[in-house]
Amino acid sequence: MPGSRRDDGKYQIDETGAHTGKGDVGLQSAGHRYVPDDSTLEPTINYLAWYLEATPSWVPRSRASGRIDRQCCALGLLAELSQHLPQNEADVRMGPVICVLGLLAPAWASAASPAVPVDSAKYSMTYANLPGEVVLDNDRVVVQKFVIQPGQSTGSPTSSADHLLVFIKGGVLKSATGRRTLWRDGRVQWRSAADRSDAGAVNAGPTPIEFICVNLKPVVSPAKRPANEPKYRYLNYPNIPGEDLLENDEVIVQRFVVNPGQWEGVHAHHPDMLFIHIKGGQWAARSKTEPEHAYPEPSPDGEVGWMPTIDISEGHESGNIGKEPIDLVWVTLKH
Repeated sequence: MPGSRRDDGKYQIDETGAHTGKGDVGLQSAGHRYVPDDSTLEPTINYLAWYLEATPSWVPRSRASGRIDRQCCALGLLAELSQHLPQNEADVRMGPVICVLGLLAPAWASAASPAVPVDSAKYSMTYANLPGEVVLDNDRVVVQKFVIQPGQSTGSPTSSADHLLVFIKGGVLKSATGRRTLWRDGRVQWRSAADRSDAGAVNAGPTPIEFICVNLKPVVSPAKRPANEPKYRYLNYPNIPGEDLLENDEVIVQRFVVNPGQWEGVHAHHPDMLFIHIKGGQWAARSKTEPEHAYPEPSPDGEVGWMPTIDISEGHESGNIGKEPIDLVWVTLKH
């Protein structure tokens, strides 16, 4: 919020990052100036409480939702506060703060993403000749990234779960029968666990092929909902038309291209949604409670994330503030 200023007692906060007067400025670059009170620990605890509840827009956030990464913020604050305290007091005065952060960190971490069950490997995709990397794992999905080098064979695939393939960097794949197929960037394919396995394919092109595999886990205890009200909805950007790529009994798959300078428009995110960047870029976000802010880093191609549920009343929307279009695939789980 350029030009705004707030003073909380001895904690002077300047959202522009400007500093006037004397004293240490450990948080100046973040728009804060902390003036420690040497007489009591209470102001330190009070500042910590304010920081976690009123953190401004520069802090680490989810690229898609704009939600604050509170665990990261707390650890950063701890480091900043310790720098301001005299050396002979740091251990005594920071001890309670460290204890509080130590107790809260696991709760923040668990709140940030759904719990991960121990049987995730059971639902993962395996290829005889191709290693994969797990990029997202929670109680609903395990998502893997695979890269097929030129001339490399995947070998036979094995999976016990229904899964969706999303190609980030496409190319030409040659089957065991010799048929060559072009898979373009952003193409998707659904495969059921009941489908018959094949011998895999070979990358017949000159460049690596990169794809994402979204493996669905069984729903242990589906939430009860009012009659005739489905859990899922299509994602609707008021300002950007979407392309419906695939729909079946399990998923809805949509694709959106956000051009430079374009904002999605205020929208909701319903339960159990994940995003996959075909082409990443520099996002910004805003809502009724958060001013417009850019994310710390651009989203890379192939980035995958789980989206928290956001009600339409929050006024949430994101925009492309970069110089290139952002190409995004959304997957909504129906169950």
